[in-house]
Amino acid sequence: SFNTYNNKFHDISTIETYTKNNRVLKRNNELTHEGLMAENKLNSHVFVKKCKGEQFYYVGQIENVVSATELIKEDGTKYIKYIFELENGLSEEIYNYIIS
Repeated sequence: SFNTYNNKFHDISTIETYTKNNRVLKRNNELTHEGLMAENKLNSHVFVKKCKGEQFYYVGQIENVVSATELIKEDGTKYIKYIFELENGLSEEIYNYIIS
């Protein structure tokens, strides 16, 4: 869910999000799906849900991946932090609902 993973909007068109565990940018010197996304080589769409059990909300297509950082948890599990810019910003109504 949106808040469970510390996902957050910086503003109506910029979102910070984290992947599930065991995601990496490269494997065996080849870009993974995540790596291709990090290099803006995939058309990707973003869906969020405010909390567990709620429906998903479509928030738009990613226009630009601002950053993709591979992180490692204390137990050695890898995951990725992304900052995306959406092609079109959210309406104020949806934005306020999601961040509240």
